[in-house]
Parts: sequence; C-alpha cells; structure tokens
Amino acid sequence: MSTTTVGDTRRLLLFCIGGLALPSVGNASPQKGTGRLRYWRMDGLGWGLNEPTQRVVSTRSEFVKFWNQIHFHSTPIPSPPYVDFSKDMILINGMGQHSSGGYSIRTERIEDVGDAILVISQTRSPGPNCMTTASFTSPVELIRLERSTKPVRFITSNEVMECK
Repeated sequence: MSTTTVGDTRRLLLFCIGGLALPSVGNASPQKGTGRLRYWRMDGLGWGLNEPTQRVVSTRSEFVKFWNQIHFHSTPIPSPPYVDFSKDMILINGMGQHSSGGYSIRTERIEDVGDAILVISQTRSPGPNCMTTASFTSPVELIRLERSTKPVRFITSNEVMECK
C-alpha cells in the first residue's frame, strides 16, 4: 500500500445551517505507509435522509438534489456550497432516520488501498437504559475528497452506548 495524500487544506465553505456543523479536517497529517487520505467533513442532522445512505456524489446536480433532501425541513433551504466537481467529489454517509436522539455517525479515516478507497466509519446508538431526546434524528456526514475514479467502499462498525 502506498502513501497517498489526496486534497489540500482548502477550506470547504459549508456553514452551520440547517443542523449541519462546521467542517473539520480529517487526517490532516497522514503517516507514511498508511495510505490515509486527507478530507474535509461536516456532520449534522440530514432531516430528509430517511434511509441509510452511503453514496459518492460527482456532479453539481446530484449534490444539489441531496443538499435539498438533507435540508428538507429548513425554510428557506440554504444554497449549497460551491464544490468544483472537476477536482473534488462529495461522499454522503448517513444513518437514516431514528425516532429519538442519541445516534451519531463519524468517519474515522479514509484510506487508499490501491484498487479502492475505503471509508471507515463508526455509528453510535443509545442502549436500552439511555435517556434520549424525543425527536426524530437522521445523522449524516458530508465529506469532500479529491475526485477519484477508484470505487469507494464504506465500512461501518456499530457501537451501542451503555447507560446506567
């Protein structure tokens, strides 16, 4: 596996609108030999993503469709940020809708393994004794990554929180 650093430290202009948080840099200093990739991520509540969604978005029209779906309950729906799809792509990693709070999704790392790009994520959900908010939630991440023709594989582990 070779070391590949994709992307740079350009700021992704995604704002804290409609339940989505400011972006953070993932793996800003990859270690030699890991094949880890640089990426920008933002997370929040994708109100309109009722089903689990793991998708690569490579066109502006497709991005606008998902952006509007994620911001379904926002009035007005905020304009999507500019993404240069000739250089970048967006990964959508969402858990789908849940009937309470306490759910989250987080990409731990993104790796170039030669013939594919792996997106390693972890979801968390509340255990039976956990107190949660009584509201529907749909955790989602949007990740900007340098455009690639390699297939993207999402690998997700699940953790159930123990509350006493």
